Amino acid sequence: MQRRRYLALLAVTFAGCNSASDGGDTPAADGTGTPTATRGTATRTSAPTTTDPPTETAEQPTETAEQPTETAEQPTETTEQPTETATPEPDTADHIADAREALSRAYDAYLEQGGDDDSSARSLRYVESGSGFDAGPVRRRTTQADAALDRAAASGPSRSEESLVERLRDVGTALERLAIAQAAAADGYESVDRAFETIFADEDAGAARRQLRDADSAADRISTAVNSLRTNVRPGDFETVSFMDGSEYREKRDQFDALEAALENDLPDRLSELGAGFRAFGDGVDAYSKENYAAASGYLDDAVEQFNVVRSEWDVLDAPGALGDLVEIFGNRLATLVEGTEDLSTAATEFQNGSGAVEQLMAKQTYREDDTVAEMPTVQRILDL
Repeated sequence: MQRRRYLALLAVTFAGCNSASDGGDTPAADGTGTPTATRGTATRTSAPTTTDPPTETAEQPTETAEQPTETAEQPTETTEQPTETATPEPDTADHIADAREALSRAYDAYLEQGGDDDSSARSLRYVESGSGFDAGPVRRRTTQADAALDRAAASGPSRSEESLVERLRDVGTALERLAIAQAAAADGYESVDRAFETIFADEDAGAARRQLRDADSAADRISTAVNSLRTNVRPGDFETVSFMDGSEYREKRDQFDALEAALENDLPDRLSELGAGFRAFGDGVDAYSKENYAAASGYLDDAVEQFNVVRSEWDVLDAPGALGDLVEIFGNRLATLVEGTEDLSTAATEFQNGSGAVEQLMAKQTYREDDTVAEMPTVQRILDL
């Protein structure tokens, strides 16, 4: 029995040693951190505290940093779409202004072909027939002016504007008809010039007369244009523009009247005796070269007579401007030919008496006074003697 008591005592003793080796105090299982004392079999427990479970004073962090608001807003298009303000429709005055501008440009296109850069000579009267002329640039601009006047007429013009539109139309008609006449005058001039060249270069009166018929055709075109001007255009119409006045218009129209009269004045017939004169001249030079002086003198006298007839026909021709200058040159050359042939006829007569050398030299000097005459084929035969 004592043995059992002894064993029980040993069990208590060893149990105490194990508790001491574990570190004595053990934390409370309730998590409060209050130690529980264990000594032997007797245990002292502190009274449980009734502390509430810890409240989560640290709240879950509120997202004070809000999601970034897009303070940079989408750019508003402060540049608004341009409001389409209605463009005002051109009115009658605008169309009339356009027409005046086109007419002014037509006038400039006319002057530009005159070949005179002197601003003091800005007048249609100084545009001569001697220079080539193209009516196209003028007519294109008068057509533009007419289209603008059509728009003006359709835009509800007042009565005074209607009158102005019609007067401006007449100005356009005048510029167009004057340009047509100018082109015809240039063609007529070229026909006469070619005819005169043919006369002296080829001694072909027939070809020259055919070329002068082209001048007749040019005269018809001038006549048609001028008659239209007299019917449709009044000098007072030019009060509606600033680039030209009625006086300039009248002078240009009168210039064409004179040119028409010169070109249609039977120019081919004025050369009708020239062919006979050339034939007699050629026969006289043939005889002269063969020293048949009696026959040569007769032929050469006939040639002089025919040439003088032609001279008289052209001397009375009143041609204006460049055409008049051309006719004058022709007359002077024909006079040189007549004078030289007269000297040659005298030389033939004198050679019959054995003393014609001086007169022959005089004839050669006279022919050489005009290069064109000196280059004539028949004259060259004399100069080669």
